[in-house]
Amino acid sequence: MMARNNQWTAPTLALLWGALALGALGNAQAALNIKSCSVTQPPTMVFVTDLLGSLTSATTFSVTCNTVGAGTASFTVGLSAGTGTVAQRTQKKGSTVLTYNLYQDAGRTTVWGDTVANQLTQTISGDITNQSFTIYGKIDNTPANLADAPGAYSDPTITLTLGW
Repeated sequence: MMARNNQWTAPTLALLWGALALGALGNAQAALNIKSCSVTQPPTMVFVTDLLGSLTSATTFSVTCNTVGAGTASFTVGLSAGTGTVAQRTQKKGSTVLTYNLYQDAGRTTVWGDTVANQLTQTISGDITNQSFTIYGKIDNTPANLADAPGAYSDPTITLTLGW
């Protein structure tokens, strides 16, 4: 830019202000906001034994979210403790109790709970429709569980919570 007698000319000032305004807009970060989300109810989990004696199962649910803005945002999915604790869930048939847990991964190593430390966090960069998630289950392979009679055991109080 050229200055005349250390003073800026009107057209130069207009260009300078325009450049500053565009630069400020270019550096501004728009936030992505999640307007709404919904979740499908997962089907009942049925545990079936394999030849090695492991009792595992899996079920899926899907999430749909509508967003506004640009960038990224996150939502969380938590699973309550049910009739036990998040560290050790229980299923019952009458007074007989089976211990089990729910996991975020197929290897069944990451327990899925309802606190920041053990809930699932998913980052998105726009609307999602029916994004599928799997809940993996495993009945503990303990002598007490293996001695229990076959039958229909249940934990009717697991609650899935979707937060954003």
